[in-house]
Amino acid sequence: MVSYAPLACNIDIHSCDVASATPLSTLVAAATNSSSHVVIPCNTCSYVDYADGEVVTLPNGIDVVGRLIFPPSANVELKLKALFVQGMLDMEKPHGDNQVIINLYGEEEVTFYPHESTGLDGVNIGFKPIVVAGGRLNINVVDSDCPSWLKVSDTQLKVDPEFASCVNPGDELLISSSTTKWNDDKKVNIASVDSITGVIDIGSPIVDVLPGVEKTVIPSCFNGIDREGTHCCAASCGTCGGSGCSSRPGGASKCCTGSMTRTCTDVYDTACQHGGTDGFEYTDSEYAVEVASLSRAVTFTSTVENDIGGHLIIFHTSSKQHISGVRIENFGQSGILGRYPIHFHMCGSSSSSVVTKNVIADSNQRCVFIHNTDEVTVEDNVSHNTRGHCYATETGDERNNKFLGNLAVRTRKLHKWNGQSDSPNFMDNKHIAASFWVRSATAMNEWAGNVAAGSEVQGFWFEMKDKKVGNNFIFFV
Repeated sequence: MVSYAPLACNIDIHSCDVASATPLSTLVAAATNSSSHVVIPCNTCSYVDYADGEVVTLPNGIDVVGRLIFPPSANVELKLKALFVQGMLDMEKPHGDNQVIINLYGEEEVTFYPHESTGLDGVNIGFKPIVVAGGRLNINVVDSDCPSWLKVSDTQLKVDPEFASCVNPGDELLISSSTTKWNDDKKVNIASVDSITGVIDIGSPIVDVLPGVEKTVIPSCFNGIDREGTHCCAASCGTCGGSGCSSRPGGASKCCTGSMTRTCTDVYDTACQHGGTDGFEYTDSEYAVEVASLSRAVTFTSTVENDIGGHLIIFHTSSKQHISGVRIENFGQSGILGRYPIHFHMCGSSSSSVVTKNVIADSNQRCVFIHNTDEVTVEDNVSHNTRGHCYATETGDERNNKFLGNLAVRTRKLHKWNGQSDSPNFMDNKHIAASFWVRSATAMNEWAGNVAAGSEVQGFWFEMKDKKVGNNFIFFV
């Protein structure tokens, strides 16, 4: 099997820094009249010196053979047809309001040529790729203490102060569905935020934004009986309907069943005032909606033609990867296997690799896929409005990967056939889109704390392996 290893020529790149690095603008200027990529040469370092929000178009892309550093001062949009990482790519959290945008475009397929070819031909890597082949991503552009999402069970948008301290006015929030409809989620912008109390103002009452928020939890009064099974809690004995309920001593603050009376506590006030099945109480966090921040200072985006966006692939590479805090939007290529927003492709052991605190939005196909790769941690990520299976192990042969505390909101059916179970008309009668697609639960992967908050078909699908045919697996539920 083909595999890509760190380049032997990169002897000193771990020790270089911005002070000793070549400005990227210098390399761009040198390549202006060239038909080749802008190349960061082996064993050399370059840093992104664009700091004024410029849009820099590089039609032939960047090939990072050495090391490319995005320092906190970077403030730029790079428009590329491809980004190859054979050395190292580092991104630090941008300062203040700085933004880094990698914007992929182009309608021609791209060929990847290894720096040390060892006799290998070029590899067709598809449209608008970010390819890591033998190299490393070291992207850490969000505070490690900031949670990506949390549950909210209050009628006002009150969150944990830790979360509140990580968002700002103008940031976009995602609120998962508060009703039984899978696609009733909402996106809102923050008007103001109090990092001490955790109260976030979105410009209107949360019950107006989420009309079902008051009915997402356990009814406190149903057919005249409360959750304890004994007490009437209705506006009047007439609406209570319980046998032996003949009076309402103590006025509106009392409920009765026969000779028993009790004073309505705060959590029952709504039920006592409205009666019947109209009363609901807010209870445990298991019944709360989820709130996630969709804003990030670093964005990977793409043009989309015929459901074909960009894709990011770790390609036959066992080197440690760290991808933290990126918004990845419009990625994925509908109907083309292997073209996903984040894809570890046949990397073998990728020990200590981490994918965390990212946002995957408006994906044309899937979210985070681990394919014949082991020991990757996928944790505290948020997906929204994606098509096909979202978080998954692809064949069932993956080992010791961890999917922890990820949120999937609005998982939709895939548009085009890709040969697997999220395809239209798969096996004649299936068109599945699972927020979490778990192939062969015996494969020693860990799934914990994940939430499917709205899927057009399934939230979790444990698809067991039945038999193998050639290089393909046939699965049955």
